[in-house]
Amino acid sequence: MTSRAARFFALLLGVAAGPFLAGAASGTNDISLVGDSDGSVVRLYWIIQKWPPGATGFEVRSRPIDGAGQPSGPWIVLTPKPVAPGTSATGDLQAVEADAGERGRLASKRQSILSTGKLKTATFEALRSAFDGDPSLPVSLALSFSKDYDLALITGFGFVDRSSANRGPREYGLFAVPNGGEGDVPLAALVVDAGKYGDSQLNVAGPAATAEPGGIRVSWSLDAETARRFSVATFNVYRSEASAGSTVEIGSVDAPQSTPAVTVGITDSGADPKKAYVYSVAPVNAFGREFPSRTRITYSPDQALVPNVTLSEPKTDPSGKVVLSWSVAPGTEASITEFQVESAQVPSGSFAPVATGLAPSARSFVDGSDKPSGIGFAYRIAALRGPATAVYSAAQFYMRIDLPKPPMPQSLKAELAQVEGGTAVHLTWAAQGPDDHVTTGYALYCDSVQAGNLVREAGIPLLSGAEYYYMPGILNGRHMTLGLAGVGDGGQTGPVATVALDVPGSIPAPATGVSCRRDDPNSPVVVSWQYSDPGPIAGFRVYVGSTMVAGEDSLGPDKRQWSQTISDPRSTFAFEVRAVSLSGAVSMPAQAHYSTPTGGTVLAAVENLKATWAGTIAEPSISLSWDPDSQAASFAYAIDAKLLGQFGARSGLATSGANSASVSVGDPKRSYTVRMWPVGAGGSLGPYADVTLMGQGKSLPPASLPLIYALQDDDRGTEVQWNWDYPDAPGLAGFRIYQDGAVVANIDTLPRTARSWTSGPLRAGKKCVFRLVAVGSDGSESEAGPDRTVLHYHH
Repeated sequence: MTSRAARFFALLLGVAAGPFLAGAASGTNDISLVGDSDGSVVRLYWIIQKWPPGATGFEVRSRPIDGAGQPSGPWIVLTPKPVAPGTSATGDLQAVEADAGERGRLASKRQSILSTGKLKTATFEALRSAFDGDPSLPVSLALSFSKDYDLALITGFGFVDRSSANRGPREYGLFAVPNGGEGDVPLAALVVDAGKYGDSQLNVAGPAATAEPGGIRVSWSLDAETARRFSVATFNVYRSEASAGSTVEIGSVDAPQSTPAVTVGITDSGADPKKAYVYSVAPVNAFGREFPSRTRITYSPDQALVPNVTLSEPKTDPSGKVVLSWSVAPGTEASITEFQVESAQVPSGSFAPVATGLAPSARSFVDGSDKPSGIGFAYRIAALRGPATAVYSAAQFYMRIDLPKPPMPQSLKAELAQVEGGTAVHLTWAAQGPDDHVTTGYALYCDSVQAGNLVREAGIPLLSGAEYYYMPGILNGRHMTLGLAGVGDGGQTGPVATVALDVPGSIPAPATGVSCRRDDPNSPVVVSWQYSDPGPIAGFRVYVGSTMVAGEDSLGPDKRQWSQTISDPRSTFAFEVRAVSLSGAVSMPAQAHYSTPTGGTVLAAVENLKATWAGTIAEPSISLSWDPDSQAASFAYAIDAKLLGQFGARSGLATSGANSASVSVGDPKRSYTVRMWPVGAGGSLGPYADVTLMGQGKSLPPASLPLIYALQDDDRGTEVQWNWDYPDAPGLAGFRIYQDGAVVANIDTLPRTARSWTSGPLRAGKKCVFRLVAVGSDGSESEAGPDRTVLHYHH
């Protein structure tokens, strides 16, 4: 039964959900009918599995049955008006109860239950809609009506027959209104034989009592057809000592629901297997009334142990198959020759074998047959003790429910962020939409175990809101893919949205050895390069000036050359080659220039480019100067304010013949790199030149560790290796490296010629922050670049 069904029924009747009871007869798999008689009246109630199309109510009919069990007369309508389910406080009870006194009692009870909130008002339309929307809703009705038959009458699911025609065996049928039955075939039918309830003719078959480790096992059998005919729901079991003593009730057992006869029973844990006892088994109908007839079962201490099989609650594996497991009480398995798995559709199906011939050592089985959603099934295990003897486990209920899938999260993004405790991946996504009534949280996925293989992060609880800071176990030096999926209240997950992220250490290395070749002005330009980084990349991009002319879709990771005929009459071309990671991260550019060898204007790089501070404190600027260049029509520049090789947009600077200019900047205490290009008459760019201006008060250019580093293993553990670029500036004494704020390398080991350093072994599970500064001969430190964080979690 689904949680939705349980909630609805609890709202209507204020009772807990439970299984179907035995004793129900059915004409179809959609409706069950239960009946009882005390010899003067017949009490009926029905369970609706699926609402009949077009039905607005029901009517009850009956007809006589002859000695051979065949109908001997026509159907006679018993209900004075159609019975329509509902719980209105003013509903007419005349359709279900002819006795005026009983109707008054029922009306008072209904009002009392409604006033206390144990029963909620529900219209016929609401009830029918609930049945149509959730086929598992009726699973608990039988248990509730058997505990309190008045509820069946109050809610419009029952009828009391007080007519004189109910003497002797009669067949009762339930018909829909206004459609009726198909050729007098009822929706459900039940034979009630009032005369059988006053004698002792109903006895169980195969009674037995045997010792087992937990006490004495009392067992018997009764076929489901007999149980339905007499509305047998349960059995009460009593015990008395064979010599003397009072009789005590030891428990009750549900009646079987299949044909042919099956063995049921109960273990008497309070009995002493060394003593002799007399047990009696009394059938109980669906209304809780015990039959006067009892079956006598004797036990003597010398009876052998029989298997005691316990079936666990069925589970569903990820592929949708039913997984069964069972156990056998120690000391009782010796007589088992094989196991058999059986199942039956609830409520009216018969048990049939699913698997036979399982070895005596078997304790599990996977049922690969298709189980439709919303249909209940019962499983049981049979322990065979030879070709004709079997002991059955108690049945377990199973129902597969296909819950609606949450939608895929939208606009998933990921970026690195510094948080307390280290570097995290900051995930953001679109907030849950107003039409999304399924998602109750989000599950996080990551390919942290194997690149490209997304696995749910089981240690992270369901996420809520629209952002999350995630700290994976390994962050450095890798390309990462993360995923997010919505999760419903039943644990069902929707499709996974993914996002790729390059973390520090995974930015692709730049290409090297870029060169250009053109045989003549009408031939294609051929650009070649080299690349030796072993990390996976998506390919390369080629730019002419600032325009991309080829991408990774045509220049895959194995390409090392590009050619194309360019009709542009410009005499000089500036080419850039950039490597592209799997997630689209682009490397630093590798540049080459080509000048036409057969005449035309050739642009040369700006020469003798110099920079000095100018302007005021409030409005600082950089004054640039260079050697005049008569071939350039104008000049352009771009600024790198972080000294990371990341330049801003290119802007026009000066016209032909100029050899100086001024550009505005924001902070005179910061250091800047200015890149300058000559521009031809047709807009072509010549080779660029760079100049770095240190912040005011600084004697050395800033020093910075690169984004890219290497991890290497040796006998001592895992170490990080840094390589950096730095000019041979006047007054440079060497370099100093800080790790987590403490000096770990100084100018004695990093002199002015040093451009590489390897750390000591990194401790697993520790975040390390590194910083590089240049040190002058006067002991002063240069401006430091960004901190570089390394997260290392294993050797």
